Amino acid sequence: MKRLMPLCVILLISLLYPSYGKDCSQWIKAQLDSMETSYTITEDGTFKLEFPVEFSVDGRTQLVFIDSKTESFLANDVLEIWSPVFCCEGPLSAEIANMLLKDNSENLVGFWQINTSSSGKSYVIFKMVYDAENIKKLLSLYLFTVASAADDMEKKLTNGGDQY
Repeated sequence: MKRLMPLCVILLISLLYPSYGKDCSQWIKAQLDSMETSYTITEDGTFKLEFPVEFSVDGRTQLVFIDSKTESFLANDVLEIWSPVFCCEGPLSAEIANMLLKDNSENLVGFWQINTSSSGKSYVIFKMVYDAENIKKLLSLYLFTVASAADDMEKKLTNGGDQY
């Protein structure tokens, strides 16, 4: 039993504090270039792009971010892809929070996250955290999934607006 305790502590620490792994910027850049998608790279290496929301009659796009550095979770390298959806002063209303919670239960891939800035603004984002090798194989599908989910919710929360 005494031998298991250090192993349990190490496992717990790795779960609570994921470490950064591989830099995926080269293959992300190559795939975005092959899709002829315009993008910028932020100072921290995050890719920022306006992804066209297909099947949109009005030519809508959705702002999407791809973290180029993986995080290690257990034995997997995972990447984060996310899209901002909504911003408001102060906390979200109970109605919006409940709508997001309900929608979370219907999403097979991805989830709603609320971030609060130091100035008190609340930001809603749709985020997907998935195995980096799978994302590498199907990047355009993951981008479409995140962009579509975010754009659909943005339309609901803004009465058809296109802030992001």
